[in-house]
Amino acid sequence: MLAAQLTKDIDNKWEACWPVSTLKPLVLIDCISYLLFYKKLEEYGFIISNHGQPAKQKLYFINNYDELSWKNISKLNMKDLHILFLKENGIADLLKNYGHTNLPYSQFLKTPLLVNPSSVLLANAVEIIKIIESEDDFVKGEIFEYLLHKENILTAGGQVYCPEEITETLVSLIHPNGEVVCDPSCGNGDLLVGVLSYFSKKDKKITSGQLSKKLTGIDDDPVQLRIAAMNLILHGLENPQVSNINNKKNPDIFSAKKPVLLISNLYFNGIENMQAVTPVMTNRTGKKDLDILNTILNNLNEGSRAAVIIRNYLLSNNILPEARLIRQRLVDDYKIDAIINIPDKAGSFFSGSSLLIFHAPVNSVSDKVCFYKIKPQLSVNSGGHMEFGCAIQNAADSTNAEAIAPPGFDISTHKKPILSDGLFVSIEEIKNNNYNLDASQYREKISEPSLNEGSKK
Repeated sequence: MLAAQLTKDIDNKWEACWPVSTLKPLVLIDCISYLLFYKKLEEYGFIISNHGQPAKQKLYFINNYDELSWKNISKLNMKDLHILFLKENGIADLLKNYGHTNLPYSQFLKTPLLVNPSSVLLANAVEIIKIIESEDDFVKGEIFEYLLHKENILTAGGQVYCPEEITETLVSLIHPNGEVVCDPSCGNGDLLVGVLSYFSKKDKKITSGQLSKKLTGIDDDPVQLRIAAMNLILHGLENPQVSNINNKKNPDIFSAKKPVLLISNLYFNGIENMQAVTPVMTNRTGKKDLDILNTILNNLNEGSRAAVIIRNYLLSNNILPEARLIRQRLVDDYKIDAIINIPDKAGSFFSGSSLLIFHAPVNSVSDKVCFYKIKPQLSVNSGGHMEFGCAIQNAADSTNAEAIAPPGFDISTHKKPILSDGLFVSIEEIKNNNYNLDASQYREKISEPSLNEGSKK
């Protein structure tokens, strides 16, 4: 948790930016990510002065380096900073031109900022970057997470930023077990950051290069890719493998035959008007969350797993035939490990959502579906206010931990959210009920077998 004075300093800079637009939180985060990339290019030596330097591969030379150096930029007043940003051969032109190269990080600079920044926005974005860069590596990532979750954020594509407690819950439940992890709709990269943190804690000697080979993200929104990449960089991943779905260099994760863990936040607002454009797309429905879930199903190899956040309508809606069809695919062709209801939270987009955890079995598919609820927990934050969270305990102490852990995984040294006692419903009954996966439809009907029985794959 960030120190109270640090959050106060950040909040002051945040509030000083407005009004900018109705997209204000996203506009500021995009501006910070954009300028941070500029600083990183200089810091890593990819942008250097053109004075007397021979041409070298992987370097970008500029004539007015002294004027455009971060050292100079960070000292400018609000008006002069704005002029330098917008003028010919200024900051914006430099980053635009860099984005047209194939140099490091150029793919994240091909798309301009969401809005032309005001002088106030630019100045406060620079001040926030100064705060970030003044802290140690761990706190840098925490500050960026804090900015991502200060307010509910809805992207241009309709994806809602996932609250930190839900990200932590998903990662703590799935326990990545050596697989390559891919998020086919990575948004701001939070789920990948959660897995990155898990891997780093599990293996203290793992390197950034090794982690880059384990984590990949895809999205069709270049602004979100820029934010996701910076999120991962600030958490220690120097070469984040996140890319646009149309990029020819896109990781060919879906054709890999080795075990893969697919994770994704499929909570989209206004999904009825949004078209998904995802790799290897078949079973197209015109609903972005359903289309991406179909993509995951189409590309889940035997032995591979998936964990996604979904809106609860998908579990029971019979008006949309596509929703029923995707439930039928899940029940008939996959092993559903758990459907876990997320507690409602006042003011959160994520009220009315669940975690869906499943895998492509080598032999048999589901014989029953296990339903749980996350037990909520209230805590007091640094400002003295009550906050929603998910109660966590040692997995070895949880009677239902074994039911969700991946095959062969040692749960004794790990933590999981505290879940309600499981409700186990036979596949036959679910099929007879129009493939309904809403636990409330069965709570009065089904007696619960032993949890050990429910954990068998």
